[in-house]
Amino acid sequence: MISLSLILGNISISYAKIKPGETNSQFYYLEQPLPLKILVTLGGVVLIGTEVWWFSFSRIKSPKNNVNKHT
Repeated sequence: MISLSLILGNISISYAKIKPGETNSQFYYLEQPLPLKILVTLGGVVLIGTEVWWFSFSRIKSPKNNVNKHT
């Protein structure tokens, strides 16, 4: 599965090679500032980590069972 995504990723990257200042009929090169790239990457990592924590490590707090036992 991972190797398939790497192969498809390499194929799509090879089509997207546009140099700065170059344009084609569909796209033009737009360089993003490094701090913005870092911020977006960290935001994604935080969101993914929160999701993993939520579904894997959080515990549901259930109320204690207050049923009277008849002996």
